[in-house]
Amino acid sequence: MALSAYPTTSLVIPVYRCPDTILPALQRLVEHLRQSPYIWELIVVDDGSGDNTPNVVKSFLEGVAGARVIQLSRNLGKGGAVLRGLKEARGRFRLFTDCDLAYPLEHLENLVEALKNGADVAIVDRRHPLSTCEVPTNLLTRAHFREAIGRGLNRLLKELGLTAFDDTQAGLKGIRDSVVPLLDLMTVFRFAFDIELLVIMMQNGCRVASVPVRYQMTDAPSTVRAFKDGKDVLESVAQIWGNARRGRYRHPWRAPADPVYTPPTSAAWEQAANSSLKGRRLA
Repeated sequence: MALSAYPTTSLVIPVYRCPDTILPALQRLVEHLRQSPYIWELIVVDDGSGDNTPNVVKSFLEGVAGARVIQLSRNLGKGGAVLRGLKEARGRFRLFTDCDLAYPLEHLENLVEALKNGADVAIVDRRHPLSTCEVPTNLLTRAHFREAIGRGLNRLLKELGLTAFDDTQAGLKGIRDSVVPLLDLMTVFRFAFDIELLVIMMQNGCRVASVPVRYQMTDAPSTVRAFKDGKDVLESVAQIWGNARRGRYRHPWRAPADPVYTPPTSAAWEQAANSSLKGRRLA
């Protein structure tokens, strides 16, 4: 299959002020999607960069069937950009991931498979027992620090009764087109966007699949500012908790009559892991 103007699956990529780094990522993406067994569209959403980023993206994607650029007039945050892309997508299955492509692209197909099997939402789970992470020795301290922060955040979400997941923040997720109406309930558009998305889906009885992931940790510079963005996440969690208590996320949505999601057997996941990247799993 390939990229097409008549897609069954959609991929949304938010971008912001990355004119010098976006081209290699787009080249990898387009090459992968052209080889994929699914029929894709690629939607790149420029989050009000105000620099040359949208021009670079438009120039590269010109003439690529099934690829388009949405340019926001102002910066809305990652969540705002992703929401715009998901709402304008045309595929039955709609995925989004970060422009740094932190996870191997074959996991796109793994999420689509989970959605095809009956899940309303599919997320990669870095803390799944079958997930692996390859960590260079010089990054072990940073990796364990990030792991501690992530586990602490998800423990807090569980104690507040918001989610039951071990990993809400991995930047690769997918939804069915049938849950798009629930996106209108979103109120958080920055770093806690993923948390609110999952809370809304769970509050409305959606079937969520956690999919194992294999990935490598790199020393690429991060745009996350520990104190400021950490404070923003905690304030957003408080907002989400208040919204949930007030019934703000209830919607007359009903799950379509598709088969209930049943994950592959552990043996199947082990076989997939053994044929791909091996690495050090974080404790």
